[in-house]
Formats: sequence, C-alpha cells, structure tokens
Amino acid sequence: MRNIPEVSVSALMEKFNSHFGKLRKRYGLNAKLEYTAKHDGWFTDSGEKVVRKLMKATGLRELHASFGGDDGTYFANAGIPVACYGCGNNSRHRSNEYVDIGVMKAVGRDMVRFLEIGDD
Repeated sequence: MRNIPEVSVSALMEKFNSHFGKLRKRYGLNAKLEYTAKHDGWFTDSGEKVVRKLMKATGLRELHASFGGDDGTYFANAGIPVACYGCGNNSRHRSNEYVDIGVMKAVGRDMVRFLEIGDD
C-alpha cells in the first residue's frame, strides 16, 4: 500500500483495517493482516537547493509527486532534502517492462549537467 504525503499512514491503515475486517466477515475468511513497514512519504519544498538545481539541469518547469518505489522517504526522514528524477516508463512492474534507450541517454546527460552546476 502506498500513500501520498497528504494522507497519514495511520488514517490509511485505519480505513484499510476496517475494509479488511468487513471482507473477513463477509466471506468467512480466517485471515490476518500484517504491516511490515510504514512511513508517511515525503515532500521536498521547491525552494530547496537540490530541487532548484535539478530543475535548472533538466529544464523542468514543474514538479510531480513520486508515490513510492524510491528511497526518498529514508533520506527525507534523515533530514536530507530529496528530489527524485529518472527515466520512468508506463510499463513498470509488467512482463513487458522496459526503459527507452533515448530517454536513458537524456537522463544521463541531465545528471551530468546536474553535477556540473555545482552548489550555489
């Protein structure tokens, strides 16, 4: 289960537990729900240096959320500002998953520019 930063993990778990309980009762299931990890996600303000630098390197004019699948949460919880950027694709976690070579090269060039910008 993934949540967006605006929805607390505890609120999401409460709703999910309620729904799970209803399903158990409805179908007579002998099932147990166990959470192995939980976190409230992360959000980095667009004024942070790492975000400004990434936008400059990539030419991005706006930011979009990442709803999981990356390690940003762990860095953010340690107080390190996070920006997530990469190839992305529309076939993630499917049998036909792939990354376009042209996109990969473009992201590589963006990362070189990111490193060349230096700190301001």
